[in-house]
Amino acid sequence: MNYSGWPDPGELVVGKVDEIADFGVFVTLSEYEDKRGLVHVSEVASGWIKNVRDHVSTGQTVVAKVLDVDESAQQIDLSLKDVNDHQRSETIQDWKAERKADNWMAIAFGEDVTDEQYAAVANAFLAEFDSLYAGFEEAAIHGSEAIEGTDLTDEEIEAIVETAREAPASTLCARHSTRPKATATSRKRSNST
Repeated sequence: MNYSGWPDPGELVVGKVDEIADFGVFVTLSEYEDKRGLVHVSEVASGWIKNVRDHVSTGQTVVAKVLDVDESAQQIDLSLKDVNDHQRSETIQDWKAERKADNWMAIAFGEDVTDEQYAAVANAFLAEFDSLYAGFEEAAIHGSEAIEGTDLTDEEIEAIVETAREAPASTLCARHSTRPKATATSRKRSNST
């Protein structure tokens, strides 16, 4: 799922390395529509770095910490070295869960779901459950009662519950993302991981 707006300083984000230069690494943020950040060479790894390419490669999926956001300059400063193994693992797990939920949205509402409907459902889940995945999880466990407090229509609730209950039980677990999110926007699918 993509979010509108900008990430917050301190937030952990998932992205793909799309360009490597001597002064740093450019990362396209997977969760934020049309956003790209820079990891300065001093933030790639601890210690002296002779060659940035010894630490990252083009196309690599990374977890980075947002250091600073300058919306007027359209700049996001990131750090790879400030993310520990536990944070990296948890963030990737949350990101993968949200991608599963994104696929479930396509199952529930069809591949031709409008951007407006997708955003409305996603925003309802973000407001109520903090993540799209957690909303599907609650629907699978507690049925329509779990999501009746949202602004969703009866048809949307029925489609979500049916899809959530048909999802393999092994894909639903008690993982609720605690990372702050902006609002959802139109979906943009990426087949790469």
